Amino acid sequence: MGLQPTESGRMQVDTIGSSVDTLLAIYAGSDYRSLRQIGCNDNGAPDGIHSLIQFDAISGTPYTVVADAVNGAVGSIQINWRLGQGPTFSTVFSNIVARAGQP
Repeated sequence: MGLQPTESGRMQVDTIGSSVDTLLAIYAGSDYRSLRQIGCNDNGAPDGIHSLIQFDAISGTPYTVVADAVNGAVGSIQINWRLGQGPTFSTVFSNIVARAGQP
């Protein structure tokens, strides 16, 4: 699968939702003879089964995403991608106490 972002930012690609255990790799470049590996992952998603890679994507750069099932398993592979950072918190409360049964 090919991705080419129109803006730069933190990109996340994962295989969460796949029916099989997965491996994931991402390469930069448009010519298969000169692809540069950005990252590879096995079991890096929060569930410990699927794959997840985060990297700093550059606007206009073509990326190739390659996914496969572990040990030749047969099933569906779902590839998800997100671009951009999540929100940051401007205020952090450090002295909050919660008691069981209380709001």
